Amino acid sequence: MTTGAKILIGVGVGGALLIMLNRVRLNPPTVKYVDKVPFKQNAITIPPFGIYIHKDQQQNSALLSHELIHWQQYQRMGLLPYYYNYLKEHLKNGYDGNLMEQEARVNESNFCKTNYTQCVRTGLAVTVHNTNFRA
Repeated sequence: MTTGAKILIGVGVGGALLIMLNRVRLNPPTVKYVDKVPFKQNAITIPPFGIYIHKDQQQNSALLSHELIHWQQYQRMGLLPYYYNYLKEHLKNGYDGNLMEQEARVNESNFCKTNYTQCVRTGLAVTVHNTNFRA
């Protein structure tokens, strides 16, 4: 088999997997409580795999609510559009200005919706308090 044929097969298989993953929409998500969450955060939603929350936050219903809104965004948009839109917003507006993050901050004050990092670090956020958040 030629290299070109191998590349073509790889692209075809990869494309098929992306199409299949884009159609996967688990409802409700799997919620896992873990020892460490990436990026010094307290929780993260990774569609289609689930929601990962630091084990110290198991009783934090406001944080779970925030992550469930991200899951709803994924349900509404689909896998690839979710990641595309999240990344586009993050690159354009930063974390605090990301409209998808702001939508998920329903429990926060208007100030904390747009200044979330500061609010989490100083304890003003309803969702969580973490002095090392995104540091």
